[in-house]
Amino acid sequence: MSSHIQPVETRADAPIFALSGFRSDADPWREAIDDLWRGLKNVRLWRALAWQEFLMLYRRTYFGAAWVVATFLFFSLVIYVVFGAVRGDSSEQYLLFVVYGFLIFQLLSGMITDATMVFVRPAGWMTSTRLPFSVFVYRGVARNVVNLGFSALGAAAVVLWAGQSVGWVSLWALVGLAAIVVNGVWVYLLVGVLCARFRDLQQVVQMFMRVALFLTPVLWMPQDLGSRAVIATYNPLTHFIEIVREPMIAGAPGSDHWQVVLIMTVVGWTAALMAFAYSRRRLVFWI
Repeated sequence: MSSHIQPVETRADAPIFALSGFRSDADPWREAIDDLWRGLKNVRLWRALAWQEFLMLYRRTYFGAAWVVATFLFFSLVIYVVFGAVRGDSSEQYLLFVVYGFLIFQLLSGMITDATMVFVRPAGWMTSTRLPFSVFVYRGVARNVVNLGFSALGAAAVVLWAGQSVGWVSLWALVGLAAIVVNGVWVYLLVGVLCARFRDLQQVVQMFMRVALFLTPVLWMPQDLGSRAVIATYNPLTHFIEIVREPMIAGAPGSDHWQVVLIMTVVGWTAALMAFAYSRRRLVFWI
């Protein structure tokens, strides 16, 4: 048996073996928080891994990461042309609404979908090294942020073409992006743990994200649906998009949306910490 595996006290509800570094008498909550802290301090590692993983997606291509910009521009303009014609609205405001909405939706969708495999994909690393498990969480978040940065270049080109002026209130969009990143960590933890334990959830999450674009105000504006606009109100993705989009378009911080985001941050982190503390020792057996 590997030197990293040591016997621990056997109980009916406990694993027979644990990775070295796990103490049978340690507080699971303290271990979980310590894992998150040690992983966060390994910033050079997960940042390098995220960048390498991003570059590998475009290995041996002529244009490399420029494809991210091109893809974003292509999808945004197709959405604008097609759905703008359906709505009978080809205004610059609708163009900006689509571009900002699709930019943030792409980030949210990427993190949620990627979270389903965050612990399953690096199974070899997790079972053979003593790296904090949270390193792989931070790597996933960082890779999606890198992708956002390149997509933002395409969004910036559209904004310049539309001649939109940006004021100081637009800085709230950066605060909104920071909030999305903070929430992205707990999404990775919670979804990653659940999908490691129940593999069918991976398909459920991916199925939901395929239709989420049509349930989120990216292609359409809430006022287009009339009484059915409640779909946008009860869609959590809406509020995360609006804390970035509203300052950029309406020049307002979007306080109503921030209330929902702050509540989700507290509830989400509480649930994620509970799940991670409970399952951290079991993860290596589930994957």
